[in-house]
Amino acid sequence: MNFLKKGLDKVKEKRSQADLEKKINEATVNQTGYASISLLNEISSRTDDTEECKFISKYCIKLLGLKPKLWKRILRSLALIEHILKTGSQNFVDQIKDERDRIKDLFEFKYEEDEKDRGEPSKLFYLLIYINFMCFHS
Repeated sequence: MNFLKKGLDKVKEKRSQADLEKKINEATVNQTGYASISLLNEISSRTDDTEECKFISKYCIKLLGLKPKLWKRILRSLALIEHILKTGSQNFVDQIKDERDRIKDLFEFKYEEDEKDRGEPSKLFYLLIYINFMCFHS
């Protein structure tokens, strides 16, 4: 009986992660603009669960390592991280602190397309400064 319960729990966890991944992908789609506050809040509220929090933080950090031509998605990922730092669990802050080197690497981020800087450096710089302050000075 325990075997069946564990199996059912695993299926529920996978389904939950698939739903969460879909929501994160929706929030970080490679388009200009930002995700809705309700979507960001929904993702943020799920950081109260330890396993989901780990999944969210690892997935967000993974998105920061995308190719520079996906700069809109990287910027939206940073915006999602910023929102969760403001409204999510302390556990998320702690997990993001562990990734400080990957976040700091983005200070050197640059991407040009059609001879224009497409990294939106002022927004990127603001988000990085904020995340750096929240994670490393708290």
